[in-house]
Amino acid sequence: MDAMNQFLKKIGPVGSAIFLGIFLLYLVMCFTQGKDELKDYDPPRDGAYYRLHLGELARELEDNVVPRLEGIESVTWREGEKTVTVTITEDRFFPVRRSLLRHFPSELLTLEKEVSEDG
Repeated sequence: MDAMNQFLKKIGPVGSAIFLGIFLLYLVMCFTQGKDELKDYDPPRDGAYYRLHLGELARELEDNVVPRLEGIESVTWREGEKTVTVTITEDRFFPVRRSLLRHFPSELLTLEKEVSEDG
């Protein structure tokens, strides 16, 4: 008897069904995670340009990304800061983060969750 048959015999039919269910859930998550909510968006400048012009990055986010990406509460940048701060609602943090990091260099952004008043 080979190793796979021994494994299946030990876990039985219920264990096999659970194992198969977990494997299918894993496959579904692999193919559905990572949806880019800005898939039709291309930044007008590259990361090297934005590294030198953070004010332009803040303006680009405010003018062209915020209207297309639900969940961004604010985009802030002040002269002398090394990153643009994007505040995102807690319920949309990970999808928005994923989409932003696909289009802009992570070292130029500080991504923060919105602090709720009751927590």
